[in-house]
Amino acid sequence: MSLRKLKWRGIGRLELLAWINDFLETDYTKIEHLADGIAYCQIFDALYPGKVNLQKLNFHARTEMEFERNLRVLRRTFHLCEIKKEIPIRKLIQGVFQEHFEFLHWVHDYAHKTCPDAVRSYHGFERRQEALRQSFSQAKSNTTNTNLIPKYSNSMKAPCELYIGAFAPGTEEFEDASSSAEQPTSAEVSEEEDGVLAPDGGEELDGMDPALRVIRPRELPVQQLTFQLTRDLAPGNTAVTAIAKARKMFKMWLSALCCTALGLVAEAMADDFDAQAEAIVASFTTEQVLGQMAQIPIYSFMNADNTLNETLFRNYAKLKIGSYNLIPFNDATNDVTGEYGWTAPEWRKVITRIQEIAMEENDGVPMIYALDSVRGANHVMNTTMFGAQINAGASFNPDLVYKQGVITGQDTRAAGISWIMGPVLEISHNPLWPRTFETFGEDPYLVTVMAETITRGLQSSNETAACLKHFVAYSKTPTGHDQDGVAISDYDLLNYFLPPFKRSMEAGALSTMENYISVNGVPTIANNRILQVLLREDIGFDGVALSDFGEIGMMNTFHRVARDTNEAVRFSYTHTGIDMAMGSDTAYLNGTTVLVEESPEYLDRMKETAKRVIKMKLKLGLYDNPVPGADDVAKVHSEEDIATALELARESIVLLQNNDSTLPISTSASVFLTGHSAHNIGNQCGGVSIWWHGCSGNDNFPNGISVKEGMEAIAGSDKVTYFNGLDSDGNYSEANMTTAKQYASQAEYTIAVIGEHPYAEKTGDLDDLALPAGQIEYVKELASTGTKVIVVLFEGRPRLLGDLPENVHAVVNGLLACEQGGKAMAEIIYGQVNPSGRMPITYPKDAGNILIPYNHRVSTQCADSEYCEMQWDFGTGLSYTDFTYSDLTLSKTNVTSSSDSIDVSVVVTNSGSMAGKETVMLFLTQPYRSISVPEVKQLKKFSKISLEAGASQTVNFTLTADDWSVYKPQIGEGFKQVAEDTDYVIAIKPETDCDVYNETAAANPLCATFTLQTGEYLYGVFLE
Repeated sequence: MSLRKLKWRGIGRLELLAWINDFLETDYTKIEHLADGIAYCQIFDALYPGKVNLQKLNFHARTEMEFERNLRVLRRTFHLCEIKKEIPIRKLIQGVFQEHFEFLHWVHDYAHKTCPDAVRSYHGFERRQEALRQSFSQAKSNTTNTNLIPKYSNSMKAPCELYIGAFAPGTEEFEDASSSAEQPTSAEVSEEEDGVLAPDGGEELDGMDPALRVIRPRELPVQQLTFQLTRDLAPGNTAVTAIAKARKMFKMWLSALCCTALGLVAEAMADDFDAQAEAIVASFTTEQVLGQMAQIPIYSFMNADNTLNETLFRNYAKLKIGSYNLIPFNDATNDVTGEYGWTAPEWRKVITRIQEIAMEENDGVPMIYALDSVRGANHVMNTTMFGAQINAGASFNPDLVYKQGVITGQDTRAAGISWIMGPVLEISHNPLWPRTFETFGEDPYLVTVMAETITRGLQSSNETAACLKHFVAYSKTPTGHDQDGVAISDYDLLNYFLPPFKRSMEAGALSTMENYISVNGVPTIANNRILQVLLREDIGFDGVALSDFGEIGMMNTFHRVARDTNEAVRFSYTHTGIDMAMGSDTAYLNGTTVLVEESPEYLDRMKETAKRVIKMKLKLGLYDNPVPGADDVAKVHSEEDIATALELARESIVLLQNNDSTLPISTSASVFLTGHSAHNIGNQCGGVSIWWHGCSGNDNFPNGISVKEGMEAIAGSDKVTYFNGLDSDGNYSEANMTTAKQYASQAEYTIAVIGEHPYAEKTGDLDDLALPAGQIEYVKELASTGTKVIVVLFEGRPRLLGDLPENVHAVVNGLLACEQGGKAMAEIIYGQVNPSGRMPITYPKDAGNILIPYNHRVSTQCADSEYCEMQWDFGTGLSYTDFTYSDLTLSKTNVTSSSDSIDVSVVVTNSGSMAGKETVMLFLTQPYRSISVPEVKQLKKFSKISLEAGASQTVNFTLTADDWSVYKPQIGEGFKQVAEDTDYVIAIKPETDCDVYNETAAANPLCATFTLQTGEYLYGVFLE
């Protein structure tokens, strides 16, 4: 493996374990075992002596609750020491390997940068013993925590072989001292088969806690002398003591030498890509520099039969183009070839040839290919396709969303493609917006959690780059029309729309894409305040910033701020931090050529841009492996991946209404299935699936299952009568209505599957959010026959239903669950799966209130009532069982320091008769806030749990200053958090109303109040 690739991957798992075991005198054999939090706390105890309260650690921790308490000690230290790093506690306590691997990498690098000498002088074992002696509140345990028992181990090889392993008493290597008839003297040794000396046994220290019973073995062979050493050597044994001290000094010196060298290598990793990229760009000609900043679509050099026109492509390659993108397929190409897309091997063949020619014509510099993989590798045939991002949000299950990211990266990489144009991180603001289904929802916290999670998944291989889009506030369209300009305050931008981008960038996202809109009258593409001050300075983003398609030219043709393309190109350099222009031709490249000829001083700025592009290519290993993913081809569409997509579909479907417990229905019941989406997988998927605008029907989805197919597989075709009846615009004939009503009258249940047809971006613009009237009329006519009507919705945004809910028994929202949506829906209808999805957006009831999210300002006005009644609120989601909440407790009700935290717990009980999953949500309200009119409430924490019937679980959350603070509303000040000294109210569950202005919160068992009294920001200071 090349040094470059090694550096990108960082120090490996075994090396990290070796480092931590040697540092702390522990024996962690798996990174997942760090879930107890003890090792992390001890590392920072070494870096910041006296700042970590080790006495509060539970060294016998066995449960997630105990792990979380340990990690909260670390979080308090971070606040105290002003360490600006989010600790992913929920993931860490669950032992998620990737989270621990990435967090431990960060800890390792931080330790070496902060205090590289700490490893030399820290006595991890002694500190644990001291903490246990000083802790009077911690119950002793007879259960040995073997991770905390240091020993030498040959089971893994570390750099310089300087780690200390660990062992459990009674293993082959050692005998439990408590059962040994005779203890060897300190000089007795035995020789292993490989000639390396090792101790025969050991002695337990007097008064030692069982969790930390230790035998101090040989750490390094010194003059072929090994002996057993404890911290409690006999005072008179001076020879042994002297040798022990000499050995320890030698070990510390050699350990420090080796580990410091590793630290230097780790530090070099952070800087090496910069140095390599700078050196590469320094060797570039001007033409090569400019070429790195251009991205051209594949259809520019394809033949009519979807084969590569190598002659035409070579002409582009000679221009040193740095990136290519998109798909060659559309209705016209399908008419010629009959193809809807390429499989991973077919993509690889084309990408490989493109890369070969690109590198031939550009001195070995690889191009990078980009593809919109936003719901799995949706533009690669026969891969695992997921529901739209709105479904991921509705699942409230970050673990599944992480897996979706991993699979998406894998399948895209299998096609030979390294750059993923996703995820979409907008906050849904106007449900008319045709890209609503591409978002995770309307809540900033939910979107932020999902954004970070999927970004980590997409980039988990280190061979695929995520591209966060569309920076920023793209979705705040006042009309709902795509690309409409927005007006937004700094408060709203920083506190609602920016957090998903900021968190994902902090998680390592390698690129971002700007958008088509103007912000407060200034096009984003020419907006210095957004793309330079906010992106580059406040956030400190050093990744690649990409324009959306054709946006440079649109400064002239759409925004009208530039008089021609060349002026638009110049603005992109003088006003913003854009690195690459996505376009349909070479106009941008031509413009940069003119610019550098007329104004050579711009070349240095262009080199910085090229450097960022090259740096990303280096990080992805493209210089070593220009077409990644060969090993991933065989993994595409595995049974495991399909199961993940199915589970995500199941957990994303939302039961909105279930009058008289109509659902689930019996498999023996007679069912009439109707509607334009009942047997149409394309409608289940919506836009940006296979093709950009989506495609209706089943032909393009050979791996998909429609609702009809799903129901027939469970109940049998003899129990399900199917008749379409109408189209997506609500059109039906009298004959069709007569037939449908006849079928409905003969069936116990009628299931009407309705909603939207596929669309994307501008093609989905609407002026009226109402569902086509014909669809509503059709269903109401069927209901008039006396059949029990169940409405199933497949839609990318919440279309207004009028009085339809009042005329039917049940409503189930599948959103755009895609290929596995039909099977998942059928399982829910028949009760094989208990629904657990929650609405990630508000479902409005009438057109006048569509712009009112659940977290609206308290002064928001509605015509009908003070509370702006909606059809279904954010977080709505029914189950076939019942969950009851009790025993809400807070660890404190007065917060006197910004570094304090509050532990919140609530008991959730499945009081029904069926196992189910429940998303427990914690909302926070600041009733009075002088910096800005407060929100009614804001989601701050959530956790999805699974409970058997009759079972209970205590759900724990920790609130910190990050939760009760807001960003000071001023771009250019670097995200300064402020929190006023005042009261804050906690509410559990979406439907809980704490009535904060009538002082009745205390009467509601699911409401609780705490008071902030830090003295940092007195109430009203922002009004002065």
